[in-house]
Amino acid sequence: MTREENLNYRSRNIIGFDINSTIFRVFSSSDWLIDAIRNQSLTLVKPNTWDDPFENVVFRSTATMKDGRRVGFSKIERLFYGLCWTLNGAETDALWRIYSPRKEGVRVQVNASRLYDSFFNLDNEFAILSYFIGKVDYLSEAKIKEKFENPEILSAFVFDSTAQGNALTLLVKRTEFAHENEVRLIYRGNKERDDLRNPFYRFHIDPNDLFEEALFDPRMPDNRYSCYSDELKKLGFKNKISKSSLYSLPTLNLKLNV
Repeated sequence: MTREENLNYRSRNIIGFDINSTIFRVFSSSDWLIDAIRNQSLTLVKPNTWDDPFENVVFRSTATMKDGRRVGFSKIERLFYGLCWTLNGAETDALWRIYSPRKEGVRVQVNASRLYDSFFNLDNEFAILSYFIGKVDYLSEAKIKEKFENPEILSAFVFDSTAQGNALTLLVKRTEFAHENEVRLIYRGNKERDDLRNPFYRFHIDPNDLFEEALFDPRMPDNRYSCYSDELKKLGFKNKISKSSLYSLPTLNLKLNV
């Protein structure tokens, strides 16, 4: 497709949420944010690296054809890359403990529309088949099995010529993970453009245009936070940098009636 056609059709690949939403991502190591800003890029990874097998249940499975043959989906799976975000804006103790286990993390805030603009390469002739952003659908294990064990539904997902069906299989998780409230960037690679042996897919960003805020782990030592803050400024990052006050001792106006 031409650049103009890609521009006209790209909204089709926004799945299940308001693209003008604010979304967040916690880098478990602040060094990863430093690298993203230094290299002006974000990195997607292969879905087979995700922890929960139900996040990629179709491509990790095999199916039975009408003639009894068993087929796998490894050739499809190898095309895909993903990057996870969340709609959860409220800070919680659980957020930092889960996503920043070594107390080294930093959370960035972005506008989903700006993120999608950076991600969606209008000059890629295969763009409409390649770039997706969508909200994860949380279902019970029974519902997931019911959905994908239906031959008509599975065939529609696997053989969808728009590639959206493929992407939708990567937007399903179990209800036990619903607290994550995830939004995912999904890239479908093309053997003519990409080295599909590479476990990573990177795309260019303007950090100052994309990252509205960098919020560091509240448990991070102050001297460590100062070093990271200084490094971000040296790299030219001009937006808000702060350390979470979640664990800061509150100032109380205490009085005794004596």
